[in-house]
Amino acid sequence: MATLRVTACARCNGDEKRERPWQEFLVEKSGNDRVLADRRTRIEEWVAQHALRAAETSPAVAAAYREAELLIDEFHAACTKLRDALKSGR
Repeated sequence: MATLRVTACARCNGDEKRERPWQEFLVEKSGNDRVLADRRTRIEEWVAQHALRAAETSPAVAAAYREAELLIDEFHAACTKLRDALKSGR
């Protein structure tokens, strides 16, 4: 299954959520059951509307996707290194 990436603010996604499942993070951020249910419904509706299509991918698209994944991983590593350096004051 392909990883679905969506934009999020650095604080929420990078510093708070990190590698936790979104559902767990949502419970923490929602505050009460009514807000949680509303937010979960809205997220699930959005995901259903924007589901990845299981179409055959051309070799060029597959290669570009792999390259993008590598760049995303490198960017994440660089951001982690910067965050750690800023925290340690180096």
